[in-house]
Amino acid sequence: PSVVDTPVMFRYLWIGPQGPIFNGSRTTITTAQSIMVYNTTLLINPLNASDTGIYRCVGNISSNSSYIVASNNTSGNISLSVLALPPPVVTTSSNGSSIAGS
Repeated sequence: PSVVDTPVMFRYLWIGPQGPIFNGSRTTITTAQSIMVYNTTLLINPLNASDTGIYRCVGNISSNSSYIVASNNTSGNISLSVLALPPPVVTTSSNGSSIAGS
């Protein structure tokens, strides 16, 4: 048997409520690849209420090889809801110690 080394290209685009998402001050996009498994992750930090909405990652796998004639688009939607958390309550006792609570 023979083994053919065929380059395969993986492209992706994250799309959020305001449009395409790229690496920025609050967003980090990472990718990982193993044998024919491609993963991409979107991290938003810190989250804001304005980040609420539908997020989608569109991926495309293709090859220019005559051995692999394939171009496959795939996508999926993820719904993100950002809920405001109440501010923490800190109680100070008469002896100067503080107790954090809700």
